[in-house]
Amino acid sequence: MSLLTCAGRWLVVLVVLAAVPVLAAGRLLPAAARVALVRGCARALLRCAGVRPTITDLRDDAETGRGSGVLVVAPHVSWIDVLVLTAIAPSGFVARADLLGWGTLGTLARRMRVIPIERENLRELPEVVAGIRTRLQAGDRVTVFPEGTTWCGRAHGRFRAALFQAAVDAGCPVQPVRLRYLGRAGAVATAPAFVGDDTIGEAIRRMLRHRGTVADVVLAPLQPPGTDRRALAARCERAVRGEPGEMPVTVAAAAAGQRAVGDRPGTRYPGPVMTSPTAGTSGSPKTVYLDHAATTPMLPAAIEAMTQVFATVGNASSLHGSGRAARRRIEEARESIAADLGARPSEVLFVSGGTEGDNLAVKGIFWGRRAQDPRRNRVIASAVEHHAVLDAVEWLVEHENAEVTWLPVDADGRVDPQTLRAALSEHADDTALVTVMWANNEVGTVMPIPELAAVAAEFDVPMHSDAVQAVAHLPVDFAASGLSAMTVAAHKFGGPQGTGALLLGRQVPCVPLAHGGGHERDIRSGTQDTASIVGMAAALHAAVTDLDATTARLAALRDALVAGIEDVIPEAILNGPRGANRLPGNVHFTFPGCEGDSLLMLLDAAGIECSTGSACTAGVARASHVLIAMGADPRIARGSLRFSLGHTSTRADVDAVIAALPQVVERARAAGLASAAGRGGDGR
Repeated sequence: MSLLTCAGRWLVVLVVLAAVPVLAAGRLLPAAARVALVRGCARALLRCAGVRPTITDLRDDAETGRGSGVLVVAPHVSWIDVLVLTAIAPSGFVARADLLGWGTLGTLARRMRVIPIERENLRELPEVVAGIRTRLQAGDRVTVFPEGTTWCGRAHGRFRAALFQAAVDAGCPVQPVRLRYLGRAGAVATAPAFVGDDTIGEAIRRMLRHRGTVADVVLAPLQPPGTDRRALAARCERAVRGEPGEMPVTVAAAAAGQRAVGDRPGTRYPGPVMTSPTAGTSGSPKTVYLDHAATTPMLPAAIEAMTQVFATVGNASSLHGSGRAARRRIEEARESIAADLGARPSEVLFVSGGTEGDNLAVKGIFWGRRAQDPRRNRVIASAVEHHAVLDAVEWLVEHENAEVTWLPVDADGRVDPQTLRAALSEHADDTALVTVMWANNEVGTVMPIPELAAVAAEFDVPMHSDAVQAVAHLPVDFAASGLSAMTVAAHKFGGPQGTGALLLGRQVPCVPLAHGGGHERDIRSGTQDTASIVGMAAALHAAVTDLDATTARLAALRDALVAGIEDVIPEAILNGPRGANRLPGNVHFTFPGCEGDSLLMLLDAAGIECSTGSACTAGVARASHVLIAMGADPRIARGSLRFSLGHTSTRADVDAVIAALPQVVERARAAGLASAAGRGGDGR
């Protein structure tokens, strides 16, 4: 067949296919006839392109007969993917928004009710998810390509979980589809790929030169939606890649009482809750990881963003093309972080993490304010700060002859704004800065930061807040808070370790700790880590986009863990407040008669990882300064544990802790009694 003849057939079939949505919209044909016509036209187009689809159906009869909405997910190689999938079963599609402007194809897409998505404007993603959910709830099939863009067919992109939320919300199953293109010799073919700067014309000509391509389609078993879109996306990605999973779960299996790995209770496919052997995220598959306040596993969005940068080279300070590209990536990340935290881009200074950010803020602002007015030699800080702030203040006292006023806290660990007002009233003329953390890293108390910042502003004193534990766990808006400076750390919200940011108002004086190349407004010199900065921005955006749903889920798990521990160990003491004034993922208990280190080691042996408090001071056999400031007995306070939940946590993790804790506490108490008897006294 000549190229001219084939091109003519393409034109004829495109005209026919363009008429199909018009007929469907006008209800001129019965539903079954419309479906048959669309499938027939798609198959005709494939024949003209020299593509022959083959289908392997791994679903059982119960799944193929379902009549509810279905989310179809497949790898994305080419625009031909749409034809292949339509030839199997017509579906709505989520497609790039600019497709709607592609002339006849755009008209066709609008007639087929394509759901447009702006790949570069992820703020519209919730609307896209809502549109998919509505279609699913109406019983429609909707196809998405979770890789986000086309790949060559031999390489693949990681599935992005956001669009899977529509299936979770609608309670609809997901149909994973394996799709690859094979050449005549049976090897994976890249000719159909539509990547880079390809045009439709070039893609069609390439397809015609490689006639005889086989579209190898495998319909994998349907996946139940569960309640965790990330677990759902991971299962579907394994199914699409043909990779073995930890426990393949189909809709039919779920209906028989099995639950998908990583899913939470409440799914429409009831079954026994899985316990710790598959719930963990650390090295051992039996580990329950509940130390997210120390560090949390990186989000796929951050890993993907960093991986793309690792393949590049360029110092952001260099003037050549590679340097300018690195600078552009950093500035785009700065703008993204600023938008997500309610700041201006120029207020975002990149640092190595929370400790450096706190030191730079406390020491730098102190020096800057004292240089402006030598009388300002005082720091006002809460008594429950992280040691990155406490030790920085103590250093100023020891080496700079600074004065310090420690703000007391109530029994829940909260600073009263009137307490700050009283301190500033007494020291209005000699205070350089105020520093109060946004949320406590040990007991999870959320401070009234806007109220405290307003009090500081009355006295024209800048206020800094360590917001390391708050960002991506609470709504944080730098501008609205009234703060002058704020510290964040990437690894607390799914970004890489070793990077963070100090948000610093433009008018706030800050003397640098280190001097060099004048980076970051000449306040923090040093070559920027481009990959980590990009990863931090990606993680933060992913985290704040899902903030409401994530915090609600974690708060429910937190409350379940608190109730469970109080039920099985009635004498346990909950430290910190209950409800909205506590971080959604924080649980902190004291177990009288126990040593925290003993509890920690016994739980670790049982496959449960938690902490005795701040990871930066772990291993020190003394009561937490936070608990002492809250009025706790130092001897009893030493028997405390912090369980911190995060984005990988499940109800199975909570149940595992509740089941293991009674025996652990009993053994820890026995060890404590034996130790006290051996010392012949009360152990003091």
